Amino acid sequence: MYKELIQTCKSNVRSLKSSLGICESQITFGTLDVKNKYRKDKVSLLSKLKEETYWLTQYTLVNHMIEYYGSIIKPGQYTHRECQRWLSSENVKII
Repeated sequence: MYKELIQTCKSNVRSLKSSLGICESQITFGTLDVKNKYRKDKVSLLSKLKEETYWLTQYTLVNHMIEYYGSIIKPGQYTHRECQRWLSSENVKII
């Protein structure tokens, strides 16, 4: 189950990053009206990206713990920073 969630989160992160790239280019080269519109969109996309990255990290941690240690933990049991530290210490690649 978590592998499917991880793949979905990864594709969502890629899509959000692509959309952010489009926003950046419109902010850089667009007219004033376009720049204002895409600045608002960028704020929304950044918050969605932050949330999606959080869940990707959580699901990756849970999946790794179940596969390699057999222990059962719940998504959201650890903070985002704790998950990132632990996964990096185990050399688990998130994206």
